[in-house]
Amino acid sequence: MAVLYDQRVNRRPLLLALAAATGAAGLAGMSLSRTARANGPGLPDTINVSLVPGNTTELGIEANFGYLDAEDGKNFTWICHEVLVPSMASITPYFYRNSNGAFLATVRSLGIANNPNVSLFYSTDGCTWNAVTGMDQVLIRENAVAFDPNNPLHAMAFSANGSSTPVPNGNWISNDGGQSWTQGSLSLLQRFFRTVRFAPSDSNTIYASASWFTPTPQAWVYASTNGGVSFTEYPWTFNAPSTTTLQTNVDIVAVSPTNSKIVYARTDGSTDYLLRSIDGGANWTLVHTAASDDIRGTTYEPGTLAVWTASMNFGTFRAADGVTFDPIAAAPHSRGVMADPRGVFVVANNYADGYALGLTTNAGASFTGLFTFDKIAGVRDCPAGSTVKTICDPLYPALLAQLGLTPSPSPTASATPTPPGGKGSGCKCDVGGGDAPVALAALAGAALAGAWVRRRKP
Repeated sequence: MAVLYDQRVNRRPLLLALAAATGAAGLAGMSLSRTARANGPGLPDTINVSLVPGNTTELGIEANFGYLDAEDGKNFTWICHEVLVPSMASITPYFYRNSNGAFLATVRSLGIANNPNVSLFYSTDGCTWNAVTGMDQVLIRENAVAFDPNNPLHAMAFSANGSSTPVPNGNWISNDGGQSWTQGSLSLLQRFFRTVRFAPSDSNTIYASASWFTPTPQAWVYASTNGGVSFTEYPWTFNAPSTTTLQTNVDIVAVSPTNSKIVYARTDGSTDYLLRSIDGGANWTLVHTAASDDIRGTTYEPGTLAVWTASMNFGTFRAADGVTFDPIAAAPHSRGVMADPRGVFVVANNYADGYALGLTTNAGASFTGLFTFDKIAGVRDCPAGSTVKTICDPLYPALLAQLGLTPSPSPTASATPTPPGGKGSGCKCDVGGGDAPVALAALAGAALAGAWVRRRKP
């Protein structure tokens, strides 16, 4: 039986708003195209910014319909999710880059990917994709894999396998850019590992987080100062304010670029909380609350020690001192934030905000839109026989239809090819249809600006 850990958005309120904007008959007339590219029943949206460490030209966007990469920083091309998962799988992969430009991607499941035995895949060029070796039947969640920022060949992942009989989980290590893996020193029963982060200033410092739910909900933060040879375990004790409810979904989200002992964690629940530690994870202080919303990104501003945190509907905030967060009025509906020497990049609601990727170079006083979905430049340019060339090229017309750029092809004319050996379940029943441009235009209306509801994790 497949094990799924899928981040999904509850899009029912959006579809209700869309029905109100277009009329019930208009919505009913929109076909649900099985060739539409977004994974799950939703309209095209961004997930996160993706940057290549040390490369101040290239830009990337993770979206619910694939990975968009601009090697020149301007012309974004598409890598379809189907290079990793079958065309009918309701899975959204997550991508990671090293300073050599190589990729890792986790599909966050077992039994559903094109290779059902693994959850982690690699590509050295973004064109040819392969399953990693040494990690058969090992489940790696989103954000539970990371490249060493100071060594592109070194990467670390933490597992979250589960069964009726608890199995050990722990860290896995790669020294060849993520292609092959061996098990590390940490191996524990009754732990689902969620995240891993290297300290930018000292990659011997590594943070991870884990949780467990039976018989009593628990959570932990792990810290290593010797490159993962050993870890110190810190029990997580943070309760929601004025309650005794332990916030167990703990994710390490940022580490100071100058002080490896300053680290930020967020808790993922009906309300998200951001906490800060100044002693390497031993003690934590609440610094920010996203009321009834989802914290989607936390990053340090380049050239300063200011910290940014972003949520889709509650707003984007900046703390010049890393503690006191003030709202940024000009910010969009932020799905994710990352920064490098060019500034702070934010992915947004393409339709409500007028851009999918934006940049600020003045601490959020203003944002420049860098890319909108209608500027997509095609499929990634890859050689014949590569995974992308073989799988993504035939799917591109359906992507254009889903983005509202062309009429939707008829189902009989657009059967989606399934990668060899692919097995999956679920359905990409996305709003596509011949009325897609009308639907997308309606989405851009102010009535839909706040219709996106926070994602929930099981």
